[in-house]
Amino acid sequence: MKTPRSIVPALFFLLVGGLLAVAGDPPVGRPTGPTTLGELDEGLTKATERVERLLTQAGRDRRFKLIDKYSAYAIEDFRNRRREVEAEDLLDIIEDADAPPDLRQDAFDALTGKEAMLYDPDLLLLGERGKRKPRAEWSRNKVTKLLTCRDEHTRNFAHKLLITYFDRHKGDTEIVIYDAFNGPPSQWKKARSYWNKVLRK
Repeated sequence: MKTPRSIVPALFFLLVGGLLAVAGDPPVGRPTGPTTLGELDEGLTKATERVERLLTQAGRDRRFKLIDKYSAYAIEDFRNRRREVEAEDLLDIIEDADAPPDLRQDAFDALTGKEAMLYDPDLLLLGERGKRKPRAEWSRNKVTKLLTCRDEHTRNFAHKLLITYFDRHKGDTEIVIYDAFNGPPSQWKKARSYWNKVLRK
């Protein structure tokens, strides 16, 4: 990964700052800064490690933070209608064919996590007084259409989401034969139609 020129001066000062931090406040009359090759090497190593951490954080997709925040939600957070991250935000990440694979996988893992499936209002099996089926409605409106999208990995994530959310259907013929990578478009369309049908029940 190339380091942008605009942050090169900042990295220089970080390195220098790391060396000075190792040296600390010297006794009166003692030379400032590292006084031995060992101290110099230790200071340089620590400063380099710090710069590497900063560069990693700078290059890390900011959407990882959204996933981390969603994954950390407790029941009271999910009940907050003004919560910052919702299930649809993570589904948008999964849909992004240009997103890093590990980012998309983390979003999938968060959406299929125990807390999300138990407490996220969009993913509840039954709504208030059992009159609504939020998970089925959300999946029908947001997920099933991805079974026929252009990106094969998005199709596969959608397929796995649905069989995780509604595992009683994972043995149904239309679902078993679904192949997100090698199946013909006609197969994908049949699976999408089938899911839409069963999720309306």
